[in-house]
Amino acid sequence: MKHPFPCIALFSSAFFLLLACSVDRDVNEWEDQTDTTTATNGDVVLARYSFDTDANSKLMFQDDEALEDMVSEWKRYEIANMLRIKPVDEFTIEVANFAPVDLDSLVISATIGEKTMALFAVDKIRAHAYATIRYPFVGNTPKFNALEGTEVIDLSHLQDTGIPGSDIRFDFHGDSEMVGVLKGLSGIGWKPRMKHYDQEGTHPNWSDDLLPVDARRYTALMINWAYMFTTAEFKEAFLAEPIYENDGETLFTQERKEEIWAKMVNKGKLNLGITSGNAAGLGGGNTFGLYRQIVERFLVSTKNTASTSGHEFGHIVGFNHSSSMTYPKEVDGEKRGFSKMCTLMMKQFLEEGRFPITIDNYYRRSDYNADYVNPSGKEIPLTKEREGHGFHCGEVH
Repeated sequence: MKHPFPCIALFSSAFFLLLACSVDRDVNEWEDQTDTTTATNGDVVLARYSFDTDANSKLMFQDDEALEDMVSEWKRYEIANMLRIKPVDEFTIEVANFAPVDLDSLVISATIGEKTMALFAVDKIRAHAYATIRYPFVGNTPKFNALEGTEVIDLSHLQDTGIPGSDIRFDFHGDSEMVGVLKGLSGIGWKPRMKHYDQEGTHPNWSDDLLPVDARRYTALMINWAYMFTTAEFKEAFLAEPIYENDGETLFTQERKEEIWAKMVNKGKLNLGITSGNAAGLGGGNTFGLYRQIVERFLVSTKNTASTSGHEFGHIVGFNHSSSMTYPKEVDGEKRGFSKMCTLMMKQFLEEGRFPITIDNYYRRSDYNADYVNPSGKEIPLTKEREGHGFHCGEVH
């Protein structure tokens, strides 16, 4: 399967050669201290970590995870920063991989004031892993190489005091294809997290359970969906598509399309839910809900996935069922609109093997069983056409 994604090369080969020369240092502060490896360059020591076992990291969205943990605000992630590095306090930071794939050979940079430096290296972080570590300059080397150039940056003044979270920013870098893909999502402003909408079992359109597997699959779906939005052909297709306003009669102008495009890619918080099957999807405001079988099958089939996702995104950016941002409308004898366009584009991307998250690289193959039966024991085949009398797709106000 081909993946024509550009690799990102942000460091010179000499810098990565530096990482290959190593000695052991004890700098990881995850529950039980574990040995890490460091690379030396004169008086500069670059700490190296691996977050690839239960001894040095924990996993999010696993089957034994409590519901309140899965839906907590701490589990809200940013599509533009699927590898999240954030301060915990003045002396410690958290590293969390929200992507459902392992990431290798990373360098984490830090910016303090106008200085940007290589803070530490990560040999590997497994899918959905997180860990908390001390800043490398606390109790260890205070000197770091500038990200660009030859300057050595001395942070010895922070060894005893640490640094407020507001005074430091982080980024991740690497040459791998997947890192290039994730870095390429920087223009998408979505901030998803899971939400349990039917806590009392009183809303028939929402599932009365929410499972960790839903959260795992959604991370894959959101990355692939966001990746499609970053491509030139997807935007060009949107700008070329005839789309009607909420009155069902007025076509978008090109200026209006640009406005709605910006609104879609810059949409911030998204609360992800699982519908009951009475509705294939529910959307509006910050709500983005899909039926479990849609989320479960999207890596192998576009059936219902693209049309439902596009339909709900139409609701999210303010359109009702009279607009062809939700349901297609006939234009010159052909059904046209945003959800129809999404279906055609997603089918093309899937057939060409262009989506970054696939059955082959997703870390838990058992999450994608084509014969999935929902927890009620009743399989509901996705065979009906959305434009007909099949699944209802609702709007949340």
